[in-house]
Formats: sequence, C-alpha cells, structure tokens
Amino acid sequence: MSQYKSTVERRKTGLIYWDMDWSSGLYTLYTPQTGNGLVKLIDITGETVHEWNMPVRPGRDAVILPNGNLGYNGSHKESANLYPAWDIWHGGHFMQMNPKGDIVWEHEDIYHHHDAQWLENGNLLYAAATSTPSRWEIGISDIIKEVNRKGEVVWEWKVWEHLRQVDYPIHECFNTDHWPMVNGLHQTEDGLILFIILVLWNMIRKQKNWFGLIQILCLLHSFHHTWEVFRNFGMVVILFVKVHLEEYLK
Repeated sequence: MSQYKSTVERRKTGLIYWDMDWSSGLYTLYTPQTGNGLVKLIDITGETVHEWNMPVRPGRDAVILPNGNLGYNGSHKESANLYPAWDIWHGGHFMQMNPKGDIVWEHEDIYHHHDAQWLENGNLLYAAATSTPSRWEIGISDIIKEVNRKGEVVWEWKVWEHLRQVDYPIHECFNTDHWPMVNGLHQTEDGLILFIILVLWNMIRKQKNWFGLIQILCLLHSFHHTWEVFRNFGMVVILFVKVHLEEYLK
C-alpha cells in the first residue's frame, strides 16, 4: 500500500484554530483557484453562509463592494497566449454580481494579469501586459489602467516610460518574457497608487537583506512627476512619483 499522501491529506483543512478572544468574529470571502468559479463566504466558525457560482474560474480574487455586489476578477476564456506561463496568472474578465445573482456589469481585457482594484468612484484599476515599441527592446511590459463604467480608459501609466530595465533587472530564476510584471496594486485614500513588481526579488538578492521584501513602488495618480529615492542601509526602500507630496517626505 502506498504511503504517499496528497497535500490536502497532509495538511489540516476547514476550521483548524479559533481564539475567541483575539479573532475578529467577522466573515471571510475567498474563491478557490481550482473551484471553477465558486466563491464562498464563511463565518468565524468556518460554516458557509453564502456561495456564488461565477461563469469562469477566478483570475485572482473576489471582493464584496460597498453597494453589496460581488466584484469578481475572473480568468478570461480567451487567452492572449503571450508566452508559455501566461495562462497561469492572466485574468481579464471582470464582473459585478448583485445579491440576486444577476451579473450587472462586465469588463473584458484579455491582457489583464494578476491584481485589480474596484475603486470607490465605480472605476476599475488594473495592470495589463502589452508589447512595447521596438526602440525600447523590452518586449512585453505593463500598463496600469483605470477604466470607467463605460469601459473607457480614463488614465494609464506605462511602466517602461518611467523605469529602466537596467536599473531593475529580472532575477535569473525567472524568464525574461515579461518585465517588470506588476504582481499587486492598490490605490490609497489619498490617490496614491502602490504596486509591487516581480523584479524586486533581484534587488533583495543583491543586497542580501530580506527586509527588502517589503519594498513597494508607489506611484501618484498623475502624469506630472519627479522621482524620489529613499535608501536604508544601501537598500532602496520606497520609490515613488511625487507631486506636492511634502507630507510624505517629513
């Protein structure tokens, strides 16, 4: 008889610990990557209180929006097929579903990958891959886009026009199909856009300082900018675009 056990068999699943004094007592929303569109809301005891069944598998995640709708980052059925690993992390099919189970808004962009944020003004912020002009000699890079309810691009930021590949090289453990690859992004209440890029791993390795794991590239939602670099023990800690950000420099 085989002694092999799968990951699920080796690890505990379901509710495995609960400290009533320290836990929030609230709910957890998640969508299994292999759940074929299943989204679950569980309470603090691990019991399912609601489920959604979306028409496509998740590209990344789901959130409950202030209006009560479910915001879903789905994986588009059509693949841009930019390079071999593309289908692992592409998204591209955004949906809002109301509490009745009706899809009330959709936006599709087969070049979207990884993260996105549903903004308070109703717009959607996300990263998309794109081919760069030949003079840049980069190949596939990233554009940060904001689209309105009509699907119109109201703001975009082209990474390769502001960062140099020579300054932010890709770690040798990754292929060079996509630079710099934006893994996560978030707009703050002040309108500052934060995002994490894959190439930071190379900076961490070179500096031999794992505290660099918290490095974040911060971008102000504006075209007018100047770069400011802060260093801590020779490590780039925060790099951000500045427009009237004196309060951040204190």
